[in-house]
Amino acid sequence: MFKFRHQSADPFYSDYGDGDLIRLPLLKPYVAEQLVKKTGWMIDLFVSPNENGIPSYIDIFYPEKVSVKNNVIMVYTTYKPEYLQTLGEKSFYWFVLLPEEKRETGFDNKTDFLNFIKKYGIDSPNWQDIDSAFQQFQVTGCLSWIPDCK
Repeated sequence: MFKFRHQSADPFYSDYGDGDLIRLPLLKPYVAEQLVKKTGWMIDLFVSPNENGIPSYIDIFYPEKVSVKNNVIMVYTTYKPEYLQTLGEKSFYWFVLLPEEKRETGFDNKTDFLNFIKKYGIDSPNWQDIDSAFQQFQVTGCLSWIPDCK
């Protein structure tokens, strides 16, 4: 079906899933995954919740937009996990994932998020709707952040 689809030298960046699980590679080891027709997108976090500045978060549920720039993954969601209210913790809507630093940070307001990413030379994210990014990746095998794509 995708005869001219780009195949990355690193298999992590070529796999878009099969069967019921689809995947959108971000920066290694981060990937957005979705069970087709069952749930929304989800991004697993790798740093311990006690170390990552995002208490009680082990996943980012229902991400709507992503941006990858300067080896920084930025994620936006409007999802507010109910269990956080029970624990009396804040809900975060903006996330910054730094694979090279093994750091994950969440923000409950846009101003703090924007101030944080400036430290990494990013004035504003180049947001992409996650569904559109997946469609592009599925057809072409490329996204701006995939290492060997042009």
